[in-house]
Amino acid sequence: TTSPNNPLPTNDLKCIYRDRDGVIWIGTDNLGVSKITVTHNEGAEYRDEGENVRMLAWLGSDVAAANRHGDLWTCDSVLRHEMSRRTYGHNVYCVMRDARGNVWRGTKGGGLYCGTRRIPNLPHREIYSLWQESDSCVWIATFGGGLVAYDPLRHEVGTVLLTMTDGSRHVRKLAMDSGKRLWVATSDGVFVVKGEGGARGSARIVTHLSVKNGQMRSDEVRTVFVDSKGRVYMAEAGSGFAVWEKGKLTHYTKADSLVNDMVQCFVEDRQGFIWMSTELGVSRFNPTTKKIANFFFSKNMLNNVFNENSGVLLADGTVAFGSANGIVVITPSVYNVGESTTAISANDVTVDGRPVRQTIVYMVENWWKSPWAVALLSLLVIGGVLSYHYNRSRNMLFRERISKLKERADLLSTDIQCKSAEGQDASEKAFAERAKAIVEESMSDSDFNVDAFASRMGMGRTTFFQKMKQATGYSPKEYINRKRVHHAAYLIMTTSLTISEVAMSVGFSDPLYFSRVFKGEYKCSPKEWRARESQKD
Repeated sequence: TTSPNNPLPTNDLKCIYRDRDGVIWIGTDNLGVSKITVTHNEGAEYRDEGENVRMLAWLGSDVAAANRHGDLWTCDSVLRHEMSRRTYGHNVYCVMRDARGNVWRGTKGGGLYCGTRRIPNLPHREIYSLWQESDSCVWIATFGGGLVAYDPLRHEVGTVLLTMTDGSRHVRKLAMDSGKRLWVATSDGVFVVKGEGGARGSARIVTHLSVKNGQMRSDEVRTVFVDSKGRVYMAEAGSGFAVWEKGKLTHYTKADSLVNDMVQCFVEDRQGFIWMSTELGVSRFNPTTKKIANFFFSKNMLNNVFNENSGVLLADGTVAFGSANGIVVITPSVYNVGESTTAISANDVTVDGRPVRQTIVYMVENWWKSPWAVALLSLLVIGGVLSYHYNRSRNMLFRERISKLKERADLLSTDIQCKSAEGQDASEKAFAERAKAIVEESMSDSDFNVDAFASRMGMGRTTFFQKMKQATGYSPKEYINRKRVHHAAYLIMTTSLTISEVAMSVGFSDPLYFSRVFKGEYKCSPKEWRARESQKD
């Protein structure tokens, strides 16, 4: 079925046919033929199910993983055996083993540690990413204090960069190219930094890619990655991803068949394909042909909801991503998709009344030129003639249901009504847009609260409360909860997630509290909402 996260090329479907091999063919109006190939689970495995895996890191010979409850554990190089586990007071957001064998641990709110020693004098205690440039320089991404160069030999904080704006101070991810240029993902776009002379030497910003200069589609950049050929990948929050290659920036979104516009992590496999985990589903990008293939690996939707910067290439060539329900380990060789197709994704597909665990959909280009075109057209014509009246009535009902579902989804996706535009000045409007982007980005994080919201907006709690009330008409807590339950209502209406799973996916750790907030907004319980919306179909 069609949904905002899983686009078929069009809602105007003319016919659906299943051949003897179980392949489903969909004829569309003026957009060719779509092919749905059903595969099974031999290409994906699930580890640590039940864990909300926030972080995965390759440590050279083993793998570190962390959840949203402060647990950090290490496994062997293929994630088969857990070797150690420890619980900390703060969530671990990044782990690195340096050239001397020391393990560094960056936390959310607890600062940075090298072994058991806490690194002092950092400008902020939220550490999102680490990169060792040399023995005398470790780059530290702080989420609120900018980019820090640290000398581990002298145990000294050196250069501090990107403190110009609130957005630039929020650094999420670091990656270095072969020219020793550090690519820095921030909430103010991407900065390219060139350092010389170690942590105490000179460092300068050589490039800034942002919305303001017309190069980025979103300034909230979740992650950055450099592949083996020197291409740089940037995840533009809510706007897909961009690739920097030979001085040119190219953007890719759902319109280019990307499964979801909220990309969370990039991993390159041994064949040079780029695997991307997203907020819902996985995409694989071929840098040579620019083709995208999309995958859902589980009927449990939480297995398809992935976390930011949680992915690694394992020793056996498999790709691992951290999800809201454990770790998904993918064997890339199983999915050697032919390059004559452009993949799109489908959801809630059934065959003979049974749900399909894993679905891949391809849009066939120039299908009329391929050798099997005559045979396929013959099958479609014969099937269409034999079932003309049946298919016509069924398709009419199908389109009517999709139309109604889209109308209701459009109503739910409408932004929370703020005070009238006539009453907002330019600064209030910009403030409201910034607040909206931050809440939508952090919606699934149960740790995201009013204090975190105020910190992201760069304000004290009292000032922030007053500004939010003035710009939106709601208190910060009311605003967060309303955005969360609006998205929850959409998920209840369009997915098969349980009510508890929906609550977790929108940041409510307590399903009972979620139900109370939901009922306060919609005057009915989540269960009643699902039943009522189902009856409308």
